[in-house]
Amino acid sequence: MRLADESVGFLREGVFESWRVDLGLSYRAAATVLVMAAPGSIAGSAFSALADYRSRRAIAAGGAFAYGASLLGFALAQNTVELGAASFLLGLGATAMVHACEVALVDVAGDELERAVGASSLFGALGDLVGPVVIVVTAALGWSWRVPFVGAAGFCALYGAWLATLPMPHPVPPAADHRGARREAFALLRDPAIWWFGLVALLLVQIDEAYLAFVIAFLRRDGHLGAAAATMVGASIVVGGLIGYARAARGDTRAESRRVLRVSAAALTVAAVGIATIPSVVAVVACGIVFGFANARFWVVFHAIVLRHRPGRTGSVSAVVGNLEMLGFAFPIAIGAIADAHGLRAGLLAYAIVPALLFASANVVARSASVRGRGQE
Repeated sequence: MRLADESVGFLREGVFESWRVDLGLSYRAAATVLVMAAPGSIAGSAFSALADYRSRRAIAAGGAFAYGASLLGFALAQNTVELGAASFLLGLGATAMVHACEVALVDVAGDELERAVGASSLFGALGDLVGPVVIVVTAALGWSWRVPFVGAAGFCALYGAWLATLPMPHPVPPAADHRGARREAFALLRDPAIWWFGLVALLLVQIDEAYLAFVIAFLRRDGHLGAAAATMVGASIVVGGLIGYARAARGDTRAESRRVLRVSAAALTVAAVGIATIPSVVAVVACGIVFGFANARFWVVFHAIVLRHRPGRTGSVSAVVGNLEMLGFAFPIAIGAIADAHGLRAGLLAYAIVPALLFASANVVARSASVRGRGQE
């Protein structure tokens, strides 16, 4: 699931500068296209909540087919509106696919949830490595940036067909009234921990796809690297994530949640500043590896806390936290405006505020997890 999502998802960040130039877009307009996935994800969260009540397999497969259709839309788009529509559909499809699979994963993993999340994310990081390779090969062959999107669309269609054949745990109780999803969502909004989870998720999503797109654009514009070289240097973040997820997949980290969250957020802040300010490709690669590793470590611990928060209602929790997360969709647009006015370096420096805020919120999130754990004993 994660491998499929990330392997095709990297394409948007990798070709960000190419289609921006090809279609004559400003950085603000290009960033707007990227974040149109956010309202799509909000729409897709309805399927996340339904995964507590309806077939996870059907929801996941349908999400994969929608994801594939969105990638075909990117390949055929001729203007900003069409790109934005494709991005919206991508957010919807990815949310339905990923969250339905995660709800099933919680049922299967049990007490080994951190390890399962780490292993799942490890496959995602492996998928992230496929994206740069595809982009490098495309550039070497002189093909348009549209070509890999066509191939990725076909891959997603096949993946959706495969998901439709997989056995997944049924909701418990399987005959529950799906209207309970709406009631559960409103009930969750009265839980203070959910709002903290939403804030942290909102911050984390800012240093994911859109951030990587700006890093690659920065390496091409300010670092004077070619498309392939900039993509490979930017992929150092993916390599760091791969190492971080591999470590998480080896064992449980619940006992050290607070320390992992705080140390990871501090490392993210230092690495983000380093990427934007140190004029050396080697230094950027080193900072990228640190950034990716710290991001992975933070994500696994935090995501396991969220998934474990309300047993039996994981889909509803994911839907509500996911919607709160998407309230920050305007942040990359602001970064794009900063880049247009003051340069990409200034935009990347502005990004450093995100991990600093993660550091400030780490204690509250870890405390929410420990309180929930004591309440269930």
